[in-house]
Amino acid sequence: MNSLFGVGYTLCDRYVIQAAISQQVDEYIYLIEDGIQNDEICILRQFIPSSQEIAQKLNQFLPEIAQIETVSHPHICQIKDAFWHDKSFCTVEVRVEGKTYHEILTSHTLTESELEQFLVKILDALSYLHRSNIFHRNISPTSVVQRLSDRAPVLTEFGILQDLRECLGLPQSNCLLTELNTVGINDLFSDVSGDLYTLAVTVILLATGKSMNILYNTQTGMWEWEKYKLLSDRLTEVLNRMLAPRSVARYFSADDALQALNPTIVATPINYYPTFAQVPSMPQLSASPELWMPNTSPNTKSDRPQGWMVALGTSILVLLSGTVGFAVFNKGSQVARNEILPTEQPSPLPTATVTITPNPIPTPTVIPVSEEFSAAHAQALTQRYLNAKSNIFAPPFDRQLAAELTTGKLFREIIDASSWMQANNAYYRYAFRSVGATGKIYYGNDSSAIAELRIIEQYKYYQNGREDPSQGDYYDKLVRWSFEKENGVWKISDREFTKKSK
Repeated sequence: MNSLFGVGYTLCDRYVIQAAISQQVDEYIYLIEDGIQNDEICILRQFIPSSQEIAQKLNQFLPEIAQIETVSHPHICQIKDAFWHDKSFCTVEVRVEGKTYHEILTSHTLTESELEQFLVKILDALSYLHRSNIFHRNISPTSVVQRLSDRAPVLTEFGILQDLRECLGLPQSNCLLTELNTVGINDLFSDVSGDLYTLAVTVILLATGKSMNILYNTQTGMWEWEKYKLLSDRLTEVLNRMLAPRSVARYFSADDALQALNPTIVATPINYYPTFAQVPSMPQLSASPELWMPNTSPNTKSDRPQGWMVALGTSILVLLSGTVGFAVFNKGSQVARNEILPTEQPSPLPTATVTITPNPIPTPTVIPVSEEFSAAHAQALTQRYLNAKSNIFAPPFDRQLAAELTTGKLFREIIDASSWMQANNAYYRYAFRSVGATGKIYYGNDSSAIAELRIIEQYKYYQNGREDPSQGDYYDKLVRWSFEKENGVWKISDREFTKKSK
């Protein structure tokens, strides 16, 4: 194998190459020793961008990697480092010795006891991640390893690695989301619901040993796995709820799924909502082809970017340069220009526009948090809404999805704004967004609540296929969200900015 780093080569005065494991175009994988942490065996991935533009895009993933570096859980493989070395972007992760569950599945399926233990441990890991506003985004039989030392499942291969490959134009490696797209499931989001859904799919694959094409009925949109594997009523009910076609019907959180699986189970305790990673500003890249990588010394990591990673997760109706729209972003909402350009010029903005001028919301009496709707539920529902906006304020302009998540004033504003955008060939694209809780939640009665949540989001605005920089922005704000129960389902009814978080 012709690798760029030879055996014995040292990076950052710390990582020593032991062997080259595999290579693709623009990606090399090595076995290394960490000279600082007692010669710990790790995996180093080397990504080689082919241009300055791609290098800049790779820099944009550093903030999310910085968040993942803080992870410490017995059933999660930590990404422990990311840095530039010469003209290569490198990531380092702890090596988990064992077999992937995909490899195990080639010899036998799992028993109910094994499936339940698998589900409990991975749900506990997801509970830990989600409370830290981190989402795995790539759960599959290939991304979970059965650790050799104790036969426990360990989550590996975070979705950020797939993002890096996609940025380089490399094929997705054993990506369950790609397989789900082939059978028509293409509305999963990078959030709590998406992780729970792909975990449930992983479990039924391990239970039945059947392919996705056999288990999923494209006509009904249902998973027909039970005829291939009979499990207890309790486990079956939990899996089917995690597999519900609509995200609003799934569990609010991994903790909820754990409790449904076994009321005596307590997830790994997390007694704080973490602060968002603070990282230096993005380095300026040289225009010279020979010097387009960040300047780093052999024993230091390059500066990490800050501004890209986030954007306001509130539905702000933007009125700039005569256009109206809501602000949000999703990496997956890449709409081709030739799919949306109209045959005629867009009509001018109507004079009667919908603006957001929230009325002051009186602070209601604080009462104890109810079991039905907690701060965690408010956070999960808000995250779902933020992720859904890429389909609400861009093609297909899904009003049904908006109706499932919002009601009242917010829903009316969404319909007015998205209708205008659709008619005038405008849409938003969204980047990483995150929801952090302040711990404050108020209740007016059994069917209404208000929660203060920290929202970080970045978005870009396009009209007639061209970006309008004046309407794109980055926000970090504290937002007061109003929730109402409508026909037994909690939805978002309004929101109001309070103050900036930092």
